Amino acid sequence: MPAVAVAAAVVMIHRNGDKANTQWRDPDGHEWEIQMEREDGTWRVVEVKDIQELLNRLKRREEKELSPPAEPAPVPSP
Repeated sequence: MPAVAVAAAVVMIHRNGDKANTQWRDPDGHEWEIQMEREDGTWRVVEVKDIQELLNRLKRREEKELSPPAEPAPVPSP
C-alpha cells in the first residue's frame, strides 16, 4: 500500500479495546476495509475485505506489466 494510504488509514482508525477497523477509498476508487486486533501489545491485520478481488487485480496488473511487448505486424511489401 502507498505510504499516503497507510497514513490516511491510521488517521481514520476506529478503536474498540483490542480491536480496530479502518476504511478508505483509494485513487482508483476501490474501497478498502481493514480489521485489526491487538495481540500481546502488537497490532496485526486479521481481515481485509474483498482480499481475493484485490489479489486478482494485482495479479492482472503484474501480468500486464511483465508480459513482453507485442511484436508489430509485418508490413506487406508492394
